[in-house]
Amino acid sequence: MNCLAPLEKGWQSLKKWPPNVFALTSSLLAESGAYRLAVSPPKGKAWPRNPDFWTAELPDIASKTRAYAVRRGPAPPEFTQCWEALESGKGLRVDSLTKPRQWKTCESILCLHAIADEACRGLGVPTGWPMSTDAELDFSIRAYYLLSRFGTLANINPDLVRVLPKLHTPQVGATLRSFSHHLTIATSEVMINWQLVPSGLKPDRETINLMLFPFPYEIKPTDFKSIGDGPFFQFSSSQSLNVGRIARLIAEGRSRVGAIDMIVFPESSLSCPDLDRLLERLKKEAQMPIILAGVRRPPSAGKLGSNYAEFIIRISDRALHSRRQFKHHRWCLDDVQIRQYHLGSALDPNQNWWEGIQIEKRELNFIPLTDAITICPLICEDLARQEPVAAVVRAVGPTLVIALLLDGPQMAARWPSRYATVLADDPGSSVLTLTSLGMALRSRPPGKEPARLVALWKDRKTGLLEIELPPRKEAIILTVCREWREEWTADYRGDGGNAATPFLAGIEPIGLE
Repeated sequence: MNCLAPLEKGWQSLKKWPPNVFALTSSLLAESGAYRLAVSPPKGKAWPRNPDFWTAELPDIASKTRAYAVRRGPAPPEFTQCWEALESGKGLRVDSLTKPRQWKTCESILCLHAIADEACRGLGVPTGWPMSTDAELDFSIRAYYLLSRFGTLANINPDLVRVLPKLHTPQVGATLRSFSHHLTIATSEVMINWQLVPSGLKPDRETINLMLFPFPYEIKPTDFKSIGDGPFFQFSSSQSLNVGRIARLIAEGRSRVGAIDMIVFPESSLSCPDLDRLLERLKKEAQMPIILAGVRRPPSAGKLGSNYAEFIIRISDRALHSRRQFKHHRWCLDDVQIRQYHLGSALDPNQNWWEGIQIEKRELNFIPLTDAITICPLICEDLARQEPVAAVVRAVGPTLVIALLLDGPQMAARWPSRYATVLADDPGSSVLTLTSLGMALRSRPPGKEPARLVALWKDRKTGLLEIELPPRKEAIILTVCREWREEWTADYRGDGGNAATPFLAGIEPIGLE
């Protein structure tokens, strides 16, 4: 237990901040496997002890715990009793928590885990719970400061464990993630950026409109080039972005569906100069949409290039907020893919070619736009590779994952669909994938016709949808609505219907006649 020493000195300081308590109890439950006893208690025991504990007692205990955390009241007696029971077991081996004779200690850990989780209801989204008292306001301000500054809600060393807001509780299986609604832990090296930036959208907004640009619309074999002496390649589109045309397409979109809240470009679709020119053009508009774009930076001075997602939002007439997330895994182009994309004239199919990009520090961005929609962007292979970010994505359960791809057509039978289905099932995220039309059309396996399927959507309400860009169209607007659902922990604690599922409510292809 002492390895979880907080930044503040002393064991007793752990109990003064609910995310610290959650980190401690989660670590004990995970290491011992004792979380399973919440659904399979020892013979003659029950959890929770009182069948009405979740609804009759826990909300009030959680409220008093928040006040205690900011020195605006004493610790509730139930919390103190559980903490004292935990302290009395400090000499126990962690793996003994599952033994029937240690049920009292295990029960106190389960109770503290639930109290800490409930005390942090609503953290991480624009409004959170109704901040009706000064104590709740103080609590939310302190929590937000820690989250935005250190990427964790706890004041424990983040190199040991991070405590993060949680947006979905898995409704299948029984893992530690199944026993909390509002908090989760992460123990990987991944840095978390979670900042509540004013997006201009009302927190209770019912729908948002995403405008997808599957650019570039044409990709040539010469857009792929070998670099250096090693087995590296770089992708650089020969098609220049026409920012004036993009602006006119956005205006056409507004005339059809109303506000365009966000525009999205696929992986490596924009060069750095492309993005700069696009920003200069869109900043002139009264309502600049949020931008999520896949950007490429070429190699320079003996250094490999970069492949990253850039998220940009205008927060005032003059100021922009920008977050950058680098790709975590290199693409390996093998013989099968070289032939599938007909790139043999540019890359020798007798060897594997690796994407010539730097592997930067692993980071994940969680971007709350409204109370119902928190976006987590991923780049191509990052959707499929389980390490190191997949565990964090599944732990948090962002409401909408957007994967920027440089990939073939987005068919239900291909790999992006498989991984989108996994995230939709557990933890319950909605998933959007987007590739360029040029890359989709280059994918021509033997016996297959080219397909203009540039995007794919998966959610728990509408299922899986392939999205096609019709001929003579250059963009697609997705209208995304929200549905609130009741989710339950494995030990049957409800969340009051506060789990949001974004679902697809409209598809509108856009072109200029």
